[in-house]
Amino acid sequence: MNKVLSRRSRLGMGIVLLVAGGVLLFLKQNTIWQQRLQVLYGWPANLIVLGGLLFLMALIFDAPGMVVSGTIVAGVGGILYYQVLSDRWNSWAYLWTLIPGFVGAGLFLRGIFWRADRAYYLRRGINLMVVSAVFLLVFGALTGALNLLGNYGPAAILILLGLYLTARGLWPQEGADEAA
Repeated sequence: MNKVLSRRSRLGMGIVLLVAGGVLLFLKQNTIWQQRLQVLYGWPANLIVLGGLLFLMALIFDAPGMVVSGTIVAGVGGILYYQVLSDRWNSWAYLWTLIPGFVGAGLFLRGIFWRADRAYYLRRGINLMVVSAVFLLVFGALTGALNLLGNYGPAAILILLGLYLTARGLWPQEGADEAA
C-alpha cells in the first residue's frame, strides 16, 4: 500500500508541476494574456488559486491535513480580492473573523472526503463556521460596517450566545464524557 501511495503521490505531484509550468510558460510567452489576467483578477486571485491547488493536492496525495490549509489560503485570498475590488481596506476590522470559518470549512470538507472520524470533522467544521458567522455579525456591527441587526444587534447576539453556552454547560450531553 505504501508503494502504491508513494507512486500515486509522485504521479500526482508530477502532473501538478507540469500543468503549473505549462501555464507559467504560456503566460510568459503571451504577455497579452498575462496583462488580461492581471487586470481581471489581480494579485489576490493567486492566493485563491494556490488554495485550490492545495485542496487538489490533498485529494491527489490522500493528505487530508492539506484541506484546511487550502481553505485558509483561498479564503484569505477571497477577502483580499473583495478588498481590492471594493477598495474597502478597513473591512479587515471585521472580515478577519471569517478565518475560523475557513478552518471550519476545511474540517467540514475533510469530513466529506475522508471517512476517518467523519462525524467529528463534520460537527467541528459546522461549529467553527457558525462561531465565525456570529463573530462576523458582532464585529461588523460594532465597527458600524454591518448594521443588519440594528443598534441592539451585537448585544442581543452576545446575550443569546452566552445563554446557549451556559445552558450547554449546565446540562451534560448524552454520551459526553464528564471528565472532558
